[in-house]
Amino acid sequence: MQVDIRKIPCFSDRNRIAVLNRLVVTNPDLMPHQVAAATGCTLEDAMQVLMLLYDLHLVEAFTLVYHSVHPDAPPAQALRMDISDGLPSFPIQCPLCEEKIDSPSEVTYGFLFVLNEDVQFVTETDELTVNCGNEDE
Repeated sequence: MQVDIRKIPCFSDRNRIAVLNRLVVTNPDLMPHQVAAATGCTLEDAMQVLMLLYDLHLVEAFTLVYHSVHPDAPPAQALRMDISDGLPSFPIQCPLCEEKIDSPSEVTYGFLFVLNEDVQFVTETDELTVNCGNEDE
């Protein structure tokens, strides 16, 4: 599906959109810091793009919960919750060390977005299937 993201401040630049298109072709699993690092946009802009895809049902979105004693654990080893479920209720069990985690102060959070279908970000309004932002500008 084609998605216009030009109205997200960072993505009015065709070069950044081209980089983002290459990223989504090679990485079906996306994290906000990955999008920001690849494109040079802010984490806020990256999260806005990813949440737009979630709103359009083009990705599945997950909150990743990392036990603070495993700060370098890969996403596959984090507790993975559907983003619509919100934050976990404590206590929870660490999937890596199986310790009981009693408090939010013992965890950090991340976000993972998994593409459901092919996405192409575009720059020309006459090519669009979906347009984000204000239509009357």
